[in-house]
Formats: sequence, C-alpha cells, structure tokens
Amino acid sequence: MNYDSSIVINNLFVDTVCFQCQRRLENPNIQTCPYCGQMGKEIQLGIAENIETQDNSAGQGTAGITNRSVTFFDTENPTDVQKITDCVKGYVTNGNCELNNTIGSLVSNFITRLNDEGMIFYRALPGNFKGELLSRYIGPAPVPEDGRYNKKTAQCLYLTSDKQFLWKELKLSNTKLLVQKYIIPTRKYKIANLSVANNSINNSLALSFWMAESGKTLSGYDFETELELQGKSKYLISQLLSSHFKENGWDGIYFPGVHGSPKKYYNNLILFSAAATQWRQMVDSEYFEMSVNDIPED
Repeated sequence: MNYDSSIVINNLFVDTVCFQCQRRLENPNIQTCPYCGQMGKEIQLGIAENIETQDNSAGQGTAGITNRSVTFFDTENPTDVQKITDCVKGYVTNGNCELNNTIGSLVSNFITRLNDEGMIFYRALPGNFKGELLSRYIGPAPVPEDGRYNKKTAQCLYLTSDKQFLWKELKLSNTKLLVQKYIIPTRKYKIANLSVANNSINNSLALSFWMAESGKTLSGYDFETELELQGKSKYLISQLLSSHFKENGWDGIYFPGVHGSPKKYYNNLILFSAAATQWRQMVDSEYFEMSVNDIPED
C-alpha cells in the first residue's frame, strides 16, 4: 500500500510537513516551504499498517495526526476503500455526484451523540486582534472564512479541546493569543460524536473522514492540491461531510483535530448556525491572554 510518505520504517510512516500550511515537503531539507513561502517544519509519525492474520486476514491503520483508525481490508468483511477512493477522484475531476450520494447515505444512518455534559473548549485569536474586539468576549467570526468543515460565509463556531493546539489551529508559532474558554452543555444540542472514542462509526464513514483529514486518498492521490489547482476550496471533501450532518438535523460535529501527534491528540467542536448564535450562553468568562510559555510541559 502506498502511503505517499517520506519514509516507512517498521510500519511507521514519517512525514516532514510545513509548520504553517501542513503540506508534505518532498525535500525535508529545504528551509522555506515552496507552497506558502514560510519557514518552519515538523515531523509527523503514524502507524502505516498493522496486519493481523488469524482465521481471516485484516489490515488496519491509525493516522499519526488524528489517531483515527480504519480497516483497510478484511477478507471476511470487504471494506469500501476502492469505492470511496473512486468517488473522491470522480468528484474532484468531474464533479461526479456519487460521492455526495455515498456520504449522504452514510450520514443518514449515523446516530451517536456527544453526551458528556459540561465539556470545556477554547477559541483563540492572535494577540494583535485585541484592539479590534468590541467586547472582552470572543465569539464566532463575524464574516466566516473558508474552513475544513465549513463553507465560506457559513455561520459557525470552531472550538478546540486543548489549549496546546490553538497555535497550530491558527497556523501560528509563538504569537501571544487571546483565548476564550467555553463550557458547552453538549446534551442541549445534537452533536455528532465523530471522535476516535466512538468505536461504532461505520468503517466507510471513518475512511471518508480519514481521507478528508489527510487531504489524500490511501493510494496517495492529493485531492486538496488538485482542488486548489482548479481554483476551488481544498476543503470541499470535508465540507461535504459536515454539510450532510447539518442537513440531517445535527447542531454540530465533534471530531479529531488534524495537528496531533502520536504522543498527544485533541478534538475540535464546530457548532452550526443556530447553535453558534447562542455562544454567549456558553462563554465561561472574559478572554485571557496566553503565550506558548504558559503551556505546561507533559
């Protein structure tokens, strides 16, 4: 199986990616990213393949950045790896609607809600936004930008479960941040639990999220880059996933963040339009300022 990675050693894939745009660097020794022009690199590790052979043969993998696991193949219960891959390629190359139909069917059968009450999340802005805020509270962006799970101008509230990853979510390094703490009454809202803790996710749906989060198919087809070359949002696949949850009456989705590492993972929460408008009921207190040095070491 081709993981399109820089190195594969003892079932571990090792990728060198740009710290800012998170794109894989073909030459890990370069100092400046050829895509965004910024400096800074990081190493990402993950389990490439874990084969178990008993009465049947099955292959599973775990993404190093999200800890999401999927079954690549199972001789007794064939998976839809090729089907999902073909759907993604068809959607990107000619707008084939098969991917939309497939995801729509998978999402319509999803039932698992997030039920942990009073969960804590964070939202942040770069410190230089301080003079532009109208109050001491940070809510949804007044004019939303294109995001991994929201289309441009779609009202939403992005939150992160771990303060340590706020910088990577904002694609910043050591800039001081303005941080807003939220306490989410998750049982009040219908939030889809798509985290790795939910081990009942249909494997085809997990495969779809695996590809959406990595920006590539399992065979290495880089659909995010291809979409950008067409002048489209690179997030069209992941946005298609979230749009179906919204259309099926979900108030939000809880899913793995894409900047984790094999040592530590986190989750994001995005609340859609109706729930996002109630953000003032969820803020814990006024925002506070925070620097990287304020993060305790593990």
